[in-house]
Amino acid sequence: RFSHFKPLSASFATIDYGWALGTATCHLGRECLVLQATVDGGHAWTPVVLPASLITAAGRTIHDSIAALLSQADGTGLRVYLANRQDGWIYGTLPYLTQPGNVYGVTNQVVIWSTHDGGSRWGEVHLSWINPQGSILDLEASGPTAYLMAWAKSFHVALAKSVVGTDSWQLDAAPSLGVPAGGGAVVG
Repeated sequence: RFSHFKPLSASFATIDYGWALGTATCHLGRECLVLQATVDGGHAWTPVVLPASLITAAGRTIHDSIAALLSQADGTGLRVYLANRQDGWIYGTLPYLTQPGNVYGVTNQVVIWSTHDGGSRWGEVHLSWINPQGSILDLEASGPTAYLMAWAKSFHVALAKSVVGTDSWQLDAAPSLGVPAGGGAVVG
């Protein structure tokens, strides 16, 4: 059982049904990554089982606080998106220490997990076109189509789409989006 849940990302498929990703105090007083679900508009929340690979990845970050990695101001961190009662994603960027003892040896790693059965099972999604040290800028769904906006390996922003309920992401024919002048933040 968890205590002191701190939601840091939330998504609602309907006015009543939603998920919140955040942190809570778990066994031995440690801070843990937690996903909660509500079916009554947020009056009551119940835990959703997270994939072991996500829990392991969040535990390997360089931050002492999981809350810090979830809410970074530069758009990195983890977010949750729920398209409907069955289909959802946890996605974002996790920082890793690549040179132990050297805080300058940090790299980002793009991560995506999906569920298509309401959170009972999760699968890690690997997309070869995404720059693994980049970031996912946005993930949204409209009707039967989900859209993913991320930094591509060719150092431009790319848009991909998939049928909701699958992980068959294909690059869209959208024009290539470059970096804004003046170093502005790129967001979806």
